[in-house]
Amino acid sequence: MLKIPFDPSVSADQTLAVLIPEKQVMSLRFVWNTRASGWDVTVSSSNGELGMFRLKPYWPLLHEHKALSPILGDIMAMPISGSKQSLKEYTALGNDWGLFWLSDEDVKAWEKANGMG
Repeated sequence: MLKIPFDPSVSADQTLAVLIPEKQVMSLRFVWNTRASGWDVTVSSSNGELGMFRLKPYWPLLHEHKALSPILGDIMAMPISGSKQSLKEYTALGNDWGLFWLSDEDVKAWEKANGMG
């Protein structure tokens, strides 16, 4: 598991390049959707791109699209502090919620813990 640094104060539309150690570089574009009160994420790498997905708490972002995923592993939002701030708050991601890259082993462990594996 690798924490992906994110700062909502930078912009409501920002792109990050993240190195998955010894694996690949992925590009993540975050766009704040004011109507839905949530972050939409586009994921890409040299292996391709997947369209925008809504970031949901405790759920692997690319889980339903594993066969098409351009990255190894997956991405998930999880709380990093004791705050009760909802992920639907603009400043929550990066402050109270962290964004994490999960290895294939982490994803399998999550699936097993949630009755999917």
